[in-house]
Amino acid sequence: MLTASVLQLKRQRCQLEEACIESNTIDQINNLTKQTTHMLALLGTPFFDSCLPLSLLKTDSAQKHTLSMLQRVISHAGVSFHACFKAFNEICRTIPGRSKKSELVFQLVMFFEHSLQFLKTLSDLQADQEDTPVHRARSTKRARVEEHEYVVNKYLAKMLSSVAYGLEWEVHQPGHSDFLEGLVFSILEHTGRLLSEAMFDEHIAVSDNPGNISKNIPRGSKEAARIEARYIVQILHATLGGDKRKELIAQILSSSRRQAGHSRLVSTNGSVLSGELLLKARKLLQSTLMKTTVGGQELETLRLPTPPLEVTEMIVPEGSTMERYGSDWLVETVWALIGWDLMN
Repeated sequence: MLTASVLQLKRQRCQLEEACIESNTIDQINNLTKQTTHMLALLGTPFFDSCLPLSLLKTDSAQKHTLSMLQRVISHAGVSFHACFKAFNEICRTIPGRSKKSELVFQLVMFFEHSLQFLKTLSDLQADQEDTPVHRARSTKRARVEEHEYVVNKYLAKMLSSVAYGLEWEVHQPGHSDFLEGLVFSILEHTGRLLSEAMFDEHIAVSDNPGNISKNIPRGSKEAARIEARYIVQILHATLGGDKRKELIAQILSSSRRQAGHSRLVSTNGSVLSGELLLKARKLLQSTLMKTTVGGQELETLRLPTPPLEVTEMIVPEGSTMERYGSDWLVETVWALIGWDLMN
């Protein structure tokens, strides 16, 4: 199944790259859009279905060939997504192509959204496995040893982080601000759920009670959240630009606000006020995270794109007393990335 998945991705990527060579006429643009949509469809259910049977495989497995093939499949998925992003830029280069922008932005964002949902599914399955008596007994004997990771989670998170960090954003490129906004919102939404469960033992933002008052909804297991959190934070860190591209990310997120009719952050001579851009983007990230964690309809936040009508490993400092990837680690790490000025 893994071999078939690799061949499928490679074959479709070749067709996509060939369609990218010429995209000047309406027929060529339509064909490129069709090839991009097909590529993104292969990166959906077929891709996840090929990985799901290996959800309990760990990095210390003796199945070296399977580990190698799995890594190859997920690596090809990342390369294929970059090809889709390149095609998206090519399509939006022309006026006729820009009519396809909203549809493609939604599909690009949904690849990340469905990947994050898949990561949650994997974490839930793995937490159930680790809750068995046999596994608990083994864990007790090796309590002092760092456990090996689940390979699908590890490779998937590495691929998503690499893709997010490697996207060549441009401030004035059509569709980039919409895509980045949807991408960041999707990751913050998953992060907010984990934060809410870490702090309040349930996801209170989904409560329909007045003021999002707790509904005492049964939450997921702490083990599932621990497994998922380490990877969500890694992907979040990469998407926000790591340590080198924060200002670029802030400019693009702020440009989406300006395009939507929000306040302009331009000086009298037309140059971007980078300090104000960073501050505005930081507040936007914080308000989005707060809303996805505890709710708040009045907050201005990022958002997912409208559906079409037709369709870096974080390291805990040495000497830390926090449980690695536990609730306290998650809260402190996310606050360090996003900030918590709105809580003051």
